[in-house]
Amino acid sequence: MEKLQRLSHGYRSVGFMLVMVVIMGPHGCDLPRFNGTALLEKLRNKRAVFVGDSVGKNHWVSLLCLIDSWIPDPSHKVSEWHGSLITFRASEFNASIDFYWEPVLVESNCDDPVHHRVSDRILKIESIEKHAKQWIDADLLVFDSYTWWLVPNMTLLWGSFENPNRTSIESGRVKRYEMALKTWSNWLETHLNRTKTRMFFISASPDHKEYGDTGEIGKTCYNETEPIMEQGYWNDL
Repeated sequence: MEKLQRLSHGYRSVGFMLVMVVIMGPHGCDLPRFNGTALLEKLRNKRAVFVGDSVGKNHWVSLLCLIDSWIPDPSHKVSEWHGSLITFRASEFNASIDFYWEPVLVESNCDDPVHHRVSDRILKIESIEKHAKQWIDADLLVFDSYTWWLVPNMTLLWGSFENPNRTSIESGRVKRYEMALKTWSNWLETHLNRTKTRMFFISASPDHKEYGDTGEIGKTCYNETEPIMEQGYWNDL
């Protein structure tokens, strides 16, 4: 858990608190102060799973950072990594908050949680079962899938990756995104227990591919320890 904490990455707490609370905070309303214990009580004896790409993983990490200080005893929090699934358990509440790497919702050659930067992305556009069995029992599901669909070319596959007689075609961004969403939604319609599971879907979301408006091609937020303080930057998001 320590490697996910903000200060251990060199962030200066005052500056980031200013951005999060003052600049990015709500305007025209007053939200109650975050209460990690109250959240964990709501998750008692439950499992929440974030499913998606690195944007969704950032959401998951942010939530863990929020609740970390509300679990002061290190023995009451455990993290485990099993392939595409990362599990965080708050044992005192018997609560699990997980992340599952699934960047395009369906099966693909980008499914490896570490080695997924492939030049030719191939999607098994009608296959989702391998992934879904990892999260279908959750009480809360939060999906995100958007940025990985922005590349101009992808190959859609019917059959196995190893089968030389497989059928594959290339398609436009909107069409392939629509086809994957149909596979995903049809599977949920058949298998999701709606009396148990609540579900949310995030499509377009700010990513972490660029840092501010520096104009530097390829510059990301990696190793940055100060918030962006450019005039009007946060108001324009």
